[in-house]
Amino acid sequence: MTDGTPPPAASPAHARGGSVGGPGWAVDSHDGQSTLKLHAAISVMATILCLFVAVVFVYLETIAAAIVFAVIALICIGIFVGCRARLAKVRRSGSGHG
Repeated sequence: MTDGTPPPAASPAHARGGSVGGPGWAVDSHDGQSTLKLHAAISVMATILCLFVAVVFVYLETIAAAIVFAVIALICIGIFVGCRARLAKVRRSGSGHG
């Protein structure tokens, strides 16, 4: 967990390349990895909910709304894959702290 201190001030170069959740924790820090794990978990829950809503709309024969929620579910899956890929990259580089 964190020690209660706010994230370090990020330089513009740092904010563009290696922080998550806005200009804050670096990806290779413990808090940055925790943020990526949280984003991945949220995207899984969002995917499940969107697919459920899409199925309900298909059942109600509202196909346009079902397609919209299915596309949102695909976007959530993409976010999940991106978060997991960033975590794997950090762990492969050996600079992960957790």
